[in-house]
Amino acid sequence: MARTTTVMLMVGAAVTAMLGACATDADSASLASEVEAQEIVPAAEVPAAPTAHSGGVSTQAPASVDPDLKCYQLKAFAAPAAREQKYSVPTTPDYYVGFDIKAPWSGTQYIKSFRSLIDNAPVLHHWLLYRHLNGGVERVVEDASGAHPDAEMLYGWAPGADDIWFDSDVGMEIPAGSTFQLEMHYNNTTGARSADASGVEVCVTPNKPEHVAGLSWLGDVRIAGTSVTGNCTHESKEPIRLIMSLPHMHKTGTHMKVDLKRAAGGVETIHDRPFDFNYQRSYPYDDLWLQPGDKLTTTCTYDSPARFGKGTSDEMCYFFSIHWPAGALARQSIFNSFHGPNTCIDL
Repeated sequence: MARTTTVMLMVGAAVTAMLGACATDADSASLASEVEAQEIVPAAEVPAAPTAHSGGVSTQAPASVDPDLKCYQLKAFAAPAAREQKYSVPTTPDYYVGFDIKAPWSGTQYIKSFRSLIDNAPVLHHWLLYRHLNGGVERVVEDASGAHPDAEMLYGWAPGADDIWFDSDVGMEIPAGSTFQLEMHYNNTTGARSADASGVEVCVTPNKPEHVAGLSWLGDVRIAGTSVTGNCTHESKEPIRLIMSLPHMHKTGTHMKVDLKRAAGGVETIHDRPFDFNYQRSYPYDDLWLQPGDKLTTTCTYDSPARFGKGTSDEMCYFFSIHWPAGALARQSIFNSFHGPNTCIDL
């Protein structure tokens, strides 16, 4: 009982924490000036993936595309009625703001790709894209808490992060009438307010793929010292295909290791790499399956004593995992109260 109380106190203190501050790439591409639908670049003009894929995800554009695919830009703005005006970023350190945006299409659609759009690199640390589970109106949420108990995270950008394209038989379902939140983490040190219209381009199709994917939070928030270890036990009764991971820590993070302990016996290491705060890349998996009862153990290492939090000087330990079927890699715990239902962190 004492251990559970301690855990809940630690988590309660961090309930507003989300993904931490991240540096940006000064050479990132600038944005278009308004939210609009546009046809995807013709296949002849995009690089072909080096090999054929099925059931997974790639960091390279495909050689061919769904003819019904359309792309939309979701970006920061001054107000819902003034989308052409950029958001004025305050000088408040580690400032979180959410832009709630109605899905700019009709009917249920399936996301096939995410592409980052970086407008004002010096003030932007990261963006995260969520889908509200209970709808919502368009608005600007100033000084956002970072807690998302009623939302699912779809993807995010941090320095070094990749744009991604799902294989032809994979996509993320977005029900009709959905509302997104584009959550921005700003850290404006210019000395004056600064305009930004960063965001994300999502490409969608009305054609349902064979496999519907989702993203789950793995890792741990109970950071105290120079390392932390968190577990995620696969509780569903069906196999899960893990198709991509996105490791995340902050500036003192040096290394992340993830072991897969099989319920049938044996341990496989699926991630064992140094962590670079300025190069937070993603890692696709070709054929990685989790079976019921398997456990993923994430261990994060820091170069000095760390504590959990959403600020630049705080730390995190997340192994964001894209998988299908959507929602299968989740479990009920106190952590759902701020990360949403797609969280798998054992108590």
